Amino acid sequence: MLRLISPLLLCLALAAPARADGPAAPAGSPAPSPRVEAVSDQFELVGRLRPEGLVLWLDRSADNAPVLNARLEVESGGQSAVAAFRPEHGDYLLGDAALLTALQQAGEHSLTFTLSLPATEGQAEESDLLLGDLDVHEDHALASGPIFTALLAGLALAAALLLGLGLAWHRRQQRQGGAV
Repeated sequence: MLRLISPLLLCLALAAPARADGPAAPAGSPAPSPRVEAVSDQFELVGRLRPEGLVLWLDRSADNAPVLNARLEVESGGQSAVAAFRPEHGDYLLGDAALLTALQQAGEHSLTFTLSLPATEGQAEESDLLLGDLDVHEDHALASGPIFTALLAGLALAAALLLGLGLAWHRRQQRQGGAV
């Protein structure tokens, strides 16, 4: 049985990222995703770069009340896109593929957030400009890119293939009456 599991363990060991910057993170705790903060007199914005896109939370500075249904445009490196409000989450999601590809690259990305709130009953139209920096470290850039995903999928496929071949060989030996 050990002969069947050994190739799988070897694949898993090779797939584990090496860390030269200190002890490994505890099992089950993902590396923190890159974060951006932008603050003005009226608004506070926090964002996290996640696999689904740049997730943004927008609040009023005075009372920390969430700002819902605003138009939030994000600009970086000459590219811009509007983040969609997600009422089920109470946040905004920037899902523009071209802009996200640029933001997932390692380095510091200056972001400009243009906020527009339409006039409502008892409230005048509001707008603001917020500035923030998104610092993406090399390990997160590798862990979030399509190359890493393809590599991980390939390793998982290779491990499954080796395990399947090992099981098939084991069953064949049992049918032929050989000792394993």
